[in-house]
Amino acid sequence: AILDALTLGSGEWTAPEWCRQADRPGGLIVCDWNARKPRLRFWRSKAYHVFRQISNTTPVGGPVLRVEAKAEIPGAGPDPVRCLAVGGAGSILCHLQNTHHSPVRFRVFWPGAAAGGVEGLVTDLARDGADLPPGAIEVTPPVRGFASASGLLPPFGLVSLRLPTAP
Repeated sequence: AILDALTLGSGEWTAPEWCRQADRPGGLIVCDWNARKPRLRFWRSKAYHVFRQISNTTPVGGPVLRVEAKAEIPGAGPDPVRCLAVGGAGSILCHLQNTHHSPVRFRVFWPGAAAGGVEGLVTDLARDGADLPPGAIEVTPPVRGFASASGLLPPFGLVSLRLPTAP
């Protein structure tokens, strides 16, 4: 929902409930008021880590760029991939989110050079804002001014890529 809100022109994003009780879904921080050691009393939810990754990597004041992301998964419904791209100094930050329970292959094209390499973070069911492992993103040199990067979006995962626009 956050990627859709920002892509459609929302200037702000709020979380209606920052904290939630453990027996109710939602919230960025989950609290279990009845917890006794060794159980945790509160923990950060997956929504917290997605929110943190987007807010900590997106360039402040950068223009939102028009990007299309398509995936075809039988039975997945329309558009299981959400995308937000924001321009920055010498790069484009591209967030790709898979809303489906199966991995999805993606390819991103952007104007610029791939000389600087592509860096990225991933938040999925097992990782929270972790660096993408080496070889996870395949970068193709520019053809007619457009470079490309491809890889695999994990199930229910968010991948944030920094795409260089200048050599």
